[in-house]
Amino acid sequence: MIETERLRLRKPRPEDVDSVLEYFSDPVAMEFIAPPSSDPADARAAIERWLRRWAADGLGFFAVDRKDDGVMVGRIGLLVWDTRVWESSTLAESGEHGQVELGWSLARVHWGQGYATEAARAARAWAYERGVESLISLIHPDNARSIRVAEKLGAAPTDTIQVDGKPAVIWRHP
Repeated sequence: MIETERLRLRKPRPEDVDSVLEYFSDPVAMEFIAPPSSDPADARAAIERWLRRWAADGLGFFAVDRKDDGVMVGRIGLLVWDTRVWESSTLAESGEHGQVELGWSLARVHWGQGYATEAARAARAWAYERGVESLISLIHPDNARSIRVAEKLGAAPTDTIQVDGKPAVIWRHP
């Protein structure tokens, strides 16, 4: 678990389904991530996938809770990409082509409060302390909110690639 001034980052749990659905079902919150879904099975599958990534790599997405009331505001964390094909992978499968991404998504009701920046900064420090050598964030060029978070974190834009048929700018973290 990681704690910041206002937040607690922890591994996701199966009982997080309703909180995950809060942003999974919101087309605005999911605009640059994936098609929205209000199906609890999709949220359960996502949580299971996140936990498998933790088991495979010792890193993954954190559920982000407010410390004052325990409300889950979203997820922030780490995802391994195989840069040969820009598909999610594991460190073992991608080998020297593995690149760790720092990503974030919050329920829209929690936007504009600095939670994404606060949690991402803590997750980034945690990753570097555990030996991750470099971090990127993949951000759609029209996603102004995520671009602002990346800028606040000191990341710099580099190349533009295609991920799932959509453009993504690679932001390199210091």
